[in-house]
This record gives sequence, structure tokens and C-alpha cells, in this order.
Amino acid sequence: MKTIRGGWYDRPQSTAQESHLQQDSWQGTLWLAPDFAILHGAAGATDSHAHYAHQLMLSTGAPFTAELDGIVHTARHLLVDSLRPHAILSAPAPLLTIYAEPQRLGGAALLAAAGSAGAPALDKLAAALQAQPRQQLADPRLLRALDQVDALLSGKVSAAAVAEG
Repeated sequence: MKTIRGGWYDRPQSTAQESHLQQDSWQGTLWLAPDFAILHGAAGATDSHAHYAHQLMLSTGAPFTAELDGIVHTARHLLVDSLRPHAILSAPAPLLTIYAEPQRLGGAALLAAAGSAGAPALDKLAAALQAQPRQQLADPRLLRALDQVDALLSGKVSAAAVAEG
């Protein structure tokens, strides 16, 4: 796995269920960068939850079904702002799922990157996200802390080390 400054982590797709991508776990390719990550692959159903990162889900094929704030949506793309309750109910086609640091990339930047990337593809989406302007952090201590984390993770990191963190 190559992390930070844009890198890959590959987990093979399940061959037992290639025609039906709804699975108990997420599988695919992970792109990591300093302020966003993109998971491309099969998405399993989730319980309702909320997390700090903004999340943008883009289908590469058939629409997926998700619940956002208690409302069910069937769509090809859905933006979930930071800390909003949501659940994935079904995803019959692979998704490109972006997780973004909300203090650096807002929802509008995620949608702009997705629009400029054209057809959903990992390389194009990663490049479009890297080209988006970043919001300035209000506290310079946060920027120094993030730079330090980036410096520590500039080499290869094992999947086991990531899972332990």
C-alpha cells in the first residue's frame, strides 16, 4: 500500500458473487491522500451511522439505495455532509465513495470534482479532487499536526498497521 500524496491499496473483489456486488463487507481499491480517500468497489449494506468526513457516493452502474436523515434515496450519486446520519441499503454496482476532511474540502468541492472528472473513474476522480482548492485551516496548529502525520506516513504502511490504528 502506498499512502499519502495519493496512493493505492488493493483488496481483490470476491469471485463468488461477481454478478451480485451487494456483500457483507466492502472490497475494492483504496486511494489515500492527505485530505481525502476514495474507495472503488463493492459496498456492503450498513446500519445507520454518522462520521466526521463528508462522503460522496458515485455509482459506476446501476443506482444504489441509501437512507439519509431517515429518507430513502435511490440514486447514482449522493452527498452526505459531515455528521449526518445515513445508511447504505443496497448497492448492486460498484461505487466510488469519497471521504473528505470537512475542514479542507467542502461538499461543493466534492461535487465540482465529480462533475469535472466526467464518467466515474478512480484516476480521473483522484486528479479532479487533487486540483480542487483547499479551505484554509483556522488554527495553524492543525496544519502543523496534519503535516507531521503526513511526514510519518510518507512510506509504505501495511494493511495490518492500518487496521490496528
